[in-house]
Amino acid sequence: MTLYMPLFKACTNLRSLTLLHAHLTVTGLQNDPLASTKLIESYSQMGSVQTSRLVFDRFPNPDSFMWGVLIKCYVWNGLFQEAISVYQNMLERLAELNKFVFPSVLRACSAINDLRMGKKVHARIVKSGFESDPVVETTLLSVYGETGRLYDARKIFDAMSMRDVVSWSSIISTYVQNGQASEGLEIFRKMVIEGMEIDSVTMLSVAEACAELGLWRVGKSSHGYVVRRNIGSDHEALGSSLVAMYGKFGDLCSAEKLFRNGVYQSVTSWTAMISSYNQNGCYLEALGTFIEMLGLNVESNSVTLMNVVCSCARLGWLREGKCIHGYIIRNNVDLDNDFLRPSLIDLYANSGHLRYSRRVFDAAQEQHIVSWNILISGYAREHMVEEALSLFVQMLIEGIMPDSFALASALSACGMIGLSELGCQIHCLIIKTYLPNEFVENALIDVYSKCGFINSATRVFLDTHKEVL
Repeated sequence: MTLYMPLFKACTNLRSLTLLHAHLTVTGLQNDPLASTKLIESYSQMGSVQTSRLVFDRFPNPDSFMWGVLIKCYVWNGLFQEAISVYQNMLERLAELNKFVFPSVLRACSAINDLRMGKKVHARIVKSGFESDPVVETTLLSVYGETGRLYDARKIFDAMSMRDVVSWSSIISTYVQNGQASEGLEIFRKMVIEGMEIDSVTMLSVAEACAELGLWRVGKSSHGYVVRRNIGSDHEALGSSLVAMYGKFGDLCSAEKLFRNGVYQSVTSWTAMISSYNQNGCYLEALGTFIEMLGLNVESNSVTLMNVVCSCARLGWLREGKCIHGYIIRNNVDLDNDFLRPSLIDLYANSGHLRYSRRVFDAAQEQHIVSWNILISGYAREHMVEEALSLFVQMLIEGIMPDSFALASALSACGMIGLSELGCQIHCLIIKTYLPNEFVENALIDVYSKCGFINSATRVFLDTHKEVL
């Protein structure tokens, strides 16, 4: 069978792979475990996971390794629930599992945020005696990190007998991505003290942490460390992260210099530069960079377009914003990716074209809370009280909890027409959900005052810290 392995590598399309499959069937080699396993893997790599499953189903008594390959194939193709189903089926049919099965199953659990299943897999790992395997440990660490279970992730990390750069980078990323950037930097400091090799993935998380905490000096030092050690000189994600870091610091000079001197400029780095301009109020420069990007035939993504739409909205450039909307439609960009739809709703709402905002809003299969809030605020701002309150009530009926901006907008609408009863109901909702802040509290005072309930307005005022008014 080993003589046929080079032929699998030579198969560059489904037709050639099908011919090889037919030959293996004629010669009877398809019943060889290695041949069937390689067929399962090869079909999956070409996007035909259904054929992979047919090959698997026709093989008598597949072993644990073949089951693991099938699970991995489902994960490769983004079929995470199917991967978990195959794993559960395997448990019913096999008494013993090998350690290669677990990383793929854990990645599937992480991808669909199924922590309950992930914990069951973890228990099976312990029962099978594989909890000390480095690959399994690192995958468990990633799963707990990606599902926000910092305690469990740290417990896995601390229990590791040997930690490599992957496990260190994973725990640092876990803390940074879960809003504990300071702890992430502290772990990075320990990593350096222990003499661990630092790679581009590690430094990417460090750059994000510095940006989050506004640590300009530490961020600058980290960038210097990257340059001196020649870490990830061709790593586009790290370069883009450093550009974004300088943008958050307000250091556009350093961001521009790094961007222009990049080894190559991908859509990620262009987007980071455009976003940096937006964050610092340089909307014209953001649009100029986008035009330059199009001139170089760099294909934009939904994040790029979201930033460009935001630039148009802040400048009040409706015509240019409509052109971007047309570009989005022509290029079949999914509006429900990366806040692109809410940014378009905001563009039209800020220009007073709420009819267009509502059209974009209604076209969504599933509404994002930001879209609800923007449209309600837009209606209230334009004194379209009935529309604002109707949408607010619809939001509550659909079980979506409004944030402070939607609550303040709804209260403002109530005050415009003296609708004290609904204002009181919203006040009760605020008390039950413990959502008060300065915007909401000021809106409550306003609505009670306009409706003539001075005592209620005074009570809200006295319950509020005077320094936030």
